[in-house]
Amino acid sequence: RLAGPSRGTGDAADLQPVTQEPQAESDTTPSAFSVPISDLPPLSDELILGLLAKDSSSRADNAAILEYFNEHPDLAERSAFCKHCYKQFYTYLFVDDHTVGFIRHDMYLELWEGNYLTKTAQVNLTWDAVAAKIADLIEQGRL
Repeated sequence: RLAGPSRGTGDAADLQPVTQEPQAESDTTPSAFSVPISDLPPLSDELILGLLAKDSSSRADNAAILEYFNEHPDLAERSAFCKHCYKQFYTYLFVDDHTVGFIRHDMYLELWEGNYLTKTAQVNLTWDAVAAKIADLIEQGRL
């Protein structure tokens, strides 16, 4: 008879449990409810407002936004509308001779200056913040 491969003695002493200590959540790890924060300087408020006011095929047109905001004064309704009127496309526009862009995420709208891969400034706005800024634009007559 040929000897088969060894399978150990089968003693419980041969078995060593493998355990790992749970990793502590770092301060930089974003939770599911937070908006990631960039190391870049914040995008200027004037560029944010200019970008939000600019018509684009990547979101509902200004007339539709204006009509919805006039009919729905509730911030929660406006926030939900804003979330669904932006498409999830990388969009580049020119505002005051600056290249700026945006993309929709589930929890926020990411806005930046420059090229997406070489941003010079960035801000991530919650949908409530987007709705509030659009309401400001409407009040100023800029949308």
